[in-house]
Amino acid sequence: NQRLSGCNSGYTGTTTINGGKLIVNGVLPTVSLVGVDSGGQLSGNGRVGAVVVGSGGSTYPGDPQILTAASITYQAGSSAIFAIETDSAVSPLAGTHYDRINITSQTSGALTIEEGAALGLNFTTDSLAYLQNQGEGYASANYFLFTTTGTGTTSGGLRCLTIHQGGNSYTHTNHEKG
Repeated sequence: NQRLSGCNSGYTGTTTINGGKLIVNGVLPTVSLVGVDSGGQLSGNGRVGAVVVGSGGSTYPGDPQILTAASITYQAGSSAIFAIETDSAVSPLAGTHYDRINITSQTSGALTIEEGAALGLNFTTDSLAYLQNQGEGYASANYFLFTTTGTGTTSGGLRCLTIHQGGNSYTHTNHEKG
């Protein structure tokens, strides 16, 4: 794992994550491209420029946290993974109870999800109990995993969902087009 903290305004060029994890808890210049290749993972609560997640690569803010990017493209075979750690009867907050990725681009295609990209949710035991018991006095919950603060547009959608909890994985794939 490699950590990047602080403001890195003098940094230029492309960052490629290949076979490891880059934890960004600072700022990468928005003019720098971040490529996440097979076995690579982009994490943290920092700010990055444009991100392209290739097949076998993933994003996972983690802990839960909010990762901010100018734009993100998820290519076929890539994954967007989020931690869900809600364990109380209060409405969950992004960055406290669950991960979020905030997209800031003002351009078309700010968030692009190509067919074949997957969504992964990592639940704690308490968060699964919270979701299962929402009709029994628990506060209702909305989990906005991706948000856009700019005027950029989104395209595509995720058809595969994998839920991880306690060493078990459950996968659901939606085969419908539309």
